[in-house]
Amino acid sequence: IMLGKRKNIDLERQKLESELLPTCTICIQGYSNRTFLRPCYHSFCFTCIRHWINIASAVCPVCRQEINSLVYNINDEENTFDEYHLKDKGTGKSHNPPLYPKQRYTTPEERIKLERAQLYKGSIHAVSYPEPLPRHTNFTIITPEYIPRTRVFLQNELKALVGADAYDSFLEDLFVKILLIPYQANSDKAVNMKMNDPLVIEKLSEWLDDDKLVANRLIDELIAYLKSGLSYKHFISAAMYK
Repeated sequence: IMLGKRKNIDLERQKLESELLPTCTICIQGYSNRTFLRPCYHSFCFTCIRHWINIASAVCPVCRQEINSLVYNINDEENTFDEYHLKDKGTGKSHNPPLYPKQRYTTPEERIKLERAQLYKGSIHAVSYPEPLPRHTNFTIITPEYIPRTRVFLQNELKALVGADAYDSFLEDLFVKILLIPYQANSDKAVNMKMNDPLVIEKLSEWLDDDKLVANRLIDELIAYLKSGLSYKHFISAAMYK
């Protein structure tokens, strides 16, 4: 009798443990190569979500938010992961994220830095930005109240542009000073200088290998970021590039 009770207790414990284990909401089983979706971060089995984005739709099965990318092959010990962007499907008829991609990222920060560098090189382009907050709809130039958020943006973007080793606070201060030129000009001379005024672009490009296209892209990204009211990481996750 005691053996029977012990067996029942063990079965109940196993059942409880299985119920407490994280499970994929598609197959209702324990995760196999747990894969997270950006930007919502709901997770599924790699094969389950790969099948889902091809057969069902490119939205999260849980929250119905549009899927930007899959984060998978996560190795906590080595601190590595792989990421497949849905925009990378190209001309193929289906999404086929490689199980063992050639490129691996050691940290999310490294991935972001590489993608931002691609943006400024012109390898990818902005397709859409997050909707601006109502109070920022008419935003045209950077005023002193925007400087704290501008600094956050510059601290991240300049590391992608010039490299983390070459970045320093002097460069950040210099860019802030340049970006305030339209505000100062409009205040002092009652003119209507814009953020992408040739003078601003010229001065920025002097520190960006004389590349005015990069300077213009930096201005466009900064304005969209400030208008959105989002944090830096939320902004670059919500913006669409291809």
